[in-house]
Amino acid sequence: MNEHYPNRFDAFINANASLPDGTFISPVHLNWRQFVRDNPDVPVGNVISSQVNPALSQLEMNSYNAPYPDVNYKSVIKSFPEIVPDRPEAIANNDACNLWKGFKNSL
Repeated sequence: MNEHYPNRFDAFINANASLPDGTFISPVHLNWRQFVRDNPDVPVGNVISSQVNPALSQLEMNSYNAPYPDVNYKSVIKSFPEIVPDRPEAIANNDACNLWKGFKNSL
């Protein structure tokens, strides 16, 4: 969002992700990408419970599943792992590099 609408933001804090430049992609992300490829109907609640908070109740897991009643609602879940640049020439990498340049120029 920030790179597409810079006039709407005074600052940007990236607290839960990275801005990869395509020179390195973590094994964790590669595993996530493969899991999503192998499981088109990603069990969101189960993933959150097994990877983030094993103490989730069934009700809490159902809450994570609620926005995705079936596989037709999971396009973002399926597409996000694929847009993370995994090589310098990846198209998404241009956006990340331009964003980094903007950050450096604003200091």
